[in-house]
Amino acid sequence: ATADFTGATVTGLTDNNTYTKIEAKTIVDTQTTTVSFEDCFSSTYRSYFIHVPRVSSRTDGDQILARLISASGDYTSSHYQYALNGYSSGGNEDRANGDAASSWLILDTMDSSSSGSHMANFTGWICNPNTTNSSYCQATLSGGFRNDSDNEWVGFQSGLNIYNNTAFTGIKFYVPASSFQNFVGTIYGVNL
Repeated sequence: ATADFTGATVTGLTDNNTYTKIEAKTIVDTQTTTVSFEDCFSSTYRSYFIHVPRVSSRTDGDQILARLISASGDYTSSHYQYALNGYSSGGNEDRANGDAASSWLILDTMDSSSSGSHMANFTGWICNPNTTNSSYCQATLSGGFRNDSDNEWVGFQSGLNIYNNTAFTGIKFYVPASSFQNFVGTIYGVNL
């Protein structure tokens, strides 16, 4: 049996922090190329928490990217900025960055996981996605993945920005060269 907790609230660290489940996605053993949370951002919340405890691609060396969604569809203009800094279990650095990119880089050159043994994960905050004032949408993520080049586990943190004040309504994750093997994720609206 499956329970639907859409609209449920979870009390955070203090009584003033309320997490409201907006949308959840579960994709297991499919060849889905995109996972979209299309109508999750609104003026109701300024901040959103995303929790993705399981994600994997079908092919070694894949990247997972993200684009914001507006009322006009996927936002593909070259206004995305990102900086990812990771450190592997073998002592190697794993870095990536982009300025004036057409998407955000979420995970870089990860090992595939057809067996489910090398699932990646990430969690973080998406701030101001649905505002049209001078605050741009920004995000911070952290997580881990197995690097395809040396099979070491990489822990990472990233900072994401889009220098455009469009009112975004959602976010789409995609694998440009392959497809997802698994994706389990939830977005929460947060009153802070």
